[in-house]
Amino acid sequence: MGKILPERGAPLNWIDKLERKLGRFAISKLTLLIIGGNALGYLMAYTMPQYLLYLTLEPALILKGQVWRLLTWLIVPVGRNVLSVVITLFFYYSIGTAMERTWGDFRYNLYIFSGILFTVLGVFILYFISGGGYGYGLYVNVYYVCVSIFLAFAVSYP
Repeated sequence: MGKILPERGAPLNWIDKLERKLGRFAISKLTLLIIGGNALGYLMAYTMPQYLLYLTLEPALILKGQVWRLLTWLIVPVGRNVLSVVITLFFYYSIGTAMERTWGDFRYNLYIFSGILFTVLGVFILYFISGGGYGYGLYVNVYYVCVSIFLAFAVSYP
């Protein structure tokens, strides 16, 4: 999409340099993938709720080899009220696509994936600080990633 590039001769910051090197790998329409994953999670919650426990972000189980949990926690649903789910998905689709258009695909991808990475790191730090155990995955879901999209939208469009 159209991006505002720095003026000729202006120094590039590290994000601009990273975008020049890795910009071609940016996922376009990332918001649609996030919303689709949410919808899949809600569908699983109604049809196969017993399998949702295999998708949570549990550091103890990840360290035992269940590495799929590093990504599958993104589809674990937040709630189960159908009306609020539909409203939430439409709301986050509209603000997420607005942010993709405003920032461009690469910067939006960088924002979302760094949020995911820092969430995973935070859960592992909490796991090691508290001495291990289970149950961390019950508190971590895609809600925080979606709220960060709302925060970015609020900062970009005050």
